[in-house]
Amino acid sequence: MAVVLIGAPADAELVRLVLHYYGVAFQERTADSELRLEADGVTLEGATTIARYLCQQYGAYPSEPYEVYQIETLTRLREQVFAAVLQWLEPEDTQALCSWFSAHERVLRQVEKRLLNNSCHTYFVGRTVSLADFALFELGSRCFSRPGRELESLLRDHAPTYHHFLRHFPGSSPTLHVYIKSRTP
Repeated sequence: MAVVLIGAPADAELVRLVLHYYGVAFQERTADSELRLEADGVTLEGATTIARYLCQQYGAYPSEPYEVYQIETLTRLREQVFAAVLQWLEPEDTQALCSWFSAHERVLRQVEKRLLNNSCHTYFVGRTVSLADFALFELGSRCFSRPGRELESLLRDHAPTYHHFLRHFPGSSPTLHVYIKSRTP
């Protein structure tokens, strides 16, 4: 399958994570348009939609309705948090991020609770990787992998299982691990 990812680099990270996890070779082109993926004559738009499609293609999206609900709830949470904090991610403002997450600790508690409620504590939904894992890894790595200790201690204090997940998820795929190690912070 020839895969081309077109759009703003910052918008593409969720899709990149899925593609690297499964070792899918792809080309990336920068454009000032909504993110889109072209593969085998199919064109898809929007990071979450593309990631969902890829997860369905690779078996990382369940058919059981309650698991779909859980994944979609967590994916929506990711989108809501990014909408609230995006202004402090580019350019980076660690202090403002700390303030927001301190004021909204319930977000971290919600993510922590969801991970703890899954019996294996390795993935957010079910016993295998899903769209929720990619979405919450992207959220955590973009918001909490920052210089300084304030954000990491906030995460460690309010969501220790999520903190553990963020440190270990890349190791669940050799090609994802290589990508994470190679990307610019």
